[in-house]
Order: sequence, then structure tokens, then C-alpha cells
Amino acid sequence: MKSTIRAIRESPDSVARDFARKLRHKFSQEISSNPRDFKKQVIRAIRRELPPGRGRPASPRIEAAIAMLQQGKTVREVLQAQIEGFEQVDAYGRYLMEKALRQATARRRRHRTKQHPPEQPERKT
Repeated sequence: MKSTIRAIRESPDSVARDFARKLRHKFSQEISSNPRDFKKQVIRAIRRELPPGRGRPASPRIEAAIAMLQQGKTVREVLQAQIEGFEQVDAYGRYLMEKALRQATARRRRHRTKQHPPEQPERKT
């Protein structure tokens, strides 16, 4: 019960101080040999573990559009399904919407391939 009450009262600053004290104790040799690189390494690890992640969050509409395009639907069909009154928009407006959707899906595909590059077969030399 006491640990629950203590956890509620702890602030991020006090937890960070405790964490830093533990790091100084456990990694004193690494800190004394290269303090700047050690600090960079710790900060990089903390950033990786805490939100927000890198980049903009994925848009559910773009994800749905990509899924529809993979099912064989055209960009125009996707826009008709996602935007109410798409047919009432003038030709130039529809052109801009189609262009924006193509760019957004291409950007998302490029981002996915950077995160998960396809495995390359080993070359024999």
C-alpha cells in the first residue's frame, strides 16, 4: 500500500534524480572515461522509449486509402468513398484532391520502406 501512495506522490523530477543516481552508481567507470558520450547514449535510449515517436502519426484516412488502392480501386474511387460530395467539386478541385492523395500515399509508402527495408540477398564475391 505504501508503494502505491509513494508512486502517486513521486514527480518526474524525483524519478529522474533517482534514475541519474543509479546510473552514476552502476556506470561510474563509463562516466569517468567519457561523460559526454555516456550522456548522449542515455538520452538517446530514453527518447526511444518515451512518446511521441518520430514523425507525424499515421492518418487513418491515408491508411484506409492505401488499403483501398491495394484492393485495386482507383484514386478517384477512393476519394468518392472518403469525401462526401466529391462529384460536386469542380474539375480543378478534384484534380488537386487526387494529386494530394497520390502524394500522401506515396509519402507513406516511402516512409514504410525506410522503416522496414526489404531484405537483400547476400552477394557472392
